[in-house]
Amino acid sequence: MKLIWPAVLLTTILLTACDNRVEPPSAEERQAILKDAPEVFATRDDHATLKGIETLYLGQPKDDALDALAEFCPKTMEYKGGDFAQNAWFRGCVFREPRGALISVRVGFWPKLDDQVATLEVKRTDVKLEAVRERFRDFVDEVTFDVPRAGILEMRSEKYQIHADIDEGADGPTHITMGYTQNWAEKLEKQ
Repeated sequence: MKLIWPAVLLTTILLTACDNRVEPPSAEERQAILKDAPEVFATRDDHATLKGIETLYLGQPKDDALDALAEFCPKTMEYKGGDFAQNAWFRGCVFREPRGALISVRVGFWPKLDDQVATLEVKRTDVKLEAVRERFRDFVDEVTFDVPRAGILEMRSEKYQIHADIDEGADGPTHITMGYTQNWAEKLEKQ
């Protein structure tokens, strides 16, 4: 019984200290967050991409994307998404030597979209979650879904969704994944 109370107390402290912030930052906080934060999102010929890998973009045909990926990754690893991921497949690499702030890149291809690029992923050392959140707000017309949780970021607009988290603890690199929303992917599939 004596061991239960310290565990309850510790759990209460952790849950209180890691309270999720629902409201967006104030104008002053936003300015401080973005002051030295690099750009994260970009467009290429009206297609979304991530800064640092602009030769790869959402909706890119498979062969073009594999050629562009070869510029970053002389050797790639392939991962199969299986039934859960609707048979998506992924290729990418971890750089032996970081390319500036980039540590890794991975591209997701979806058979339902004729194996076009459906997701882009990077790991970066130069950006924090708060900055990713605010950069996404600037990139899209309107955020339709935003779940603020400690250490994890999930956001959607009509067309795009992102997931970001911190790898290897609080000081690790930021892992950013961008792709189409399910509804937008279904629209593209019907075209």
